[in-house]
Amino acid sequence: MRRLGSEAGGLFRWARVTPEQLLQVLDANFAGLYEFTGLTPAYLDMVQDGRYGIGWHTEMRSSDAEGSWQFLADEAARRKIHAKEIRKIRHLIAKLVARAKMGGAIFVIKSNDGIATATLRALHAALTRIAEGAAFTLLEMREATDPAQIGTVQQREPFWLSGYVARFAPYSQADDIDFSAWTKILGEACRLAPCADWPARLARFSVPEPKIELRFPLEPSLNLTPTLSGPQRAVLINGNSLCRPVNDAFRLHGGALGEAGTILRWSGVVTPGAAQLCAMLQLPVDDSAPVVVTAKIRDAHGRLLALWRGRVAPNAPEELGADFTPTEPGPLTIEFIAHASRALREGERAVVDIAAPTLYLDPITANTAELLQTR
Repeated sequence: MRRLGSEAGGLFRWARVTPEQLLQVLDANFAGLYEFTGLTPAYLDMVQDGRYGIGWHTEMRSSDAEGSWQFLADEAARRKIHAKEIRKIRHLIAKLVARAKMGGAIFVIKSNDGIATATLRALHAALTRIAEGAAFTLLEMREATDPAQIGTVQQREPFWLSGYVARFAPYSQADDIDFSAWTKILGEACRLAPCADWPARLARFSVPEPKIELRFPLEPSLNLTPTLSGPQRAVLINGNSLCRPVNDAFRLHGGALGEAGTILRWSGVVTPGAAQLCAMLQLPVDDSAPVVVTAKIRDAHGRLLALWRGRVAPNAPEELGADFTPTEPGPLTIEFIAHASRALREGERAVVDIAAPTLYLDPITANTAELLQTR
């Protein structure tokens, strides 16, 4: 793809995955993919997903300590990295599903050890379910010893093509390919599985981003409760005159040490499954004392689903990322609680700007149109 000028991202572009692992992921509707607690170090820049066995490239670096890979960063630092990487993976899941539903795609699959016919049929069935019946083609790559076969494509079934190259690249040198044969095969595959309106489909193609944007209180009362329709809006608790909307953020003045914090609270938020709460936190003025921000997500029974705590200092913004999975259907309560990190001097402020609080939802189970309703 790179040698043909394509840098398009894909879910499995930088992963090490067998056909059997791929089938397991598709059959499970991507459930639990890349969960933080299941990741173990596998190489300098790779982790292994304990649920599926897939290897992923990552920014969570590791070192070889006497024959055993060990993470270099502590858990808190790794969770920050994972929060960014899981959002990317969820976006790429949504992209894969949207591409399948668009129809007309050719999915290319190869394994240096070969792929069993039963596995290919099962993969086609799983993709058909995900594509909701939209037509697509599987192009399975094979090695050939017969020179006459190299660079050719065989139609095995209406949905199944086999392409032949002289050799596969070793996994240690993935770009050492039989480039001439590959390009011939791709051209022939497009001829055998045509999609006349492909440019038009690509022009219409978009990746849905299932999310809920959490809204701030509005002036002048700063105390608007959520209504039964429209976006979720927070209420402000224990605030003062310094707490107000500022551009696209909301400014909180942290509560004093030992006292109740200043709180933004969203109530009645409904998600269909796993999600991630994200926000950007920074101090708007250099003379502010550092602020400790705590984010809590609770279910309808008050049970804590996620807890995040970070210290925001001048010129040291924080990116909040908290993953959670509701244990049962029902409305959630989300709180951001701000405290000064130390006792304040006379006239000193402890202010933090919270920007873009968003719930990024599981792309498989999310129904964005319904979820944007306040329940």
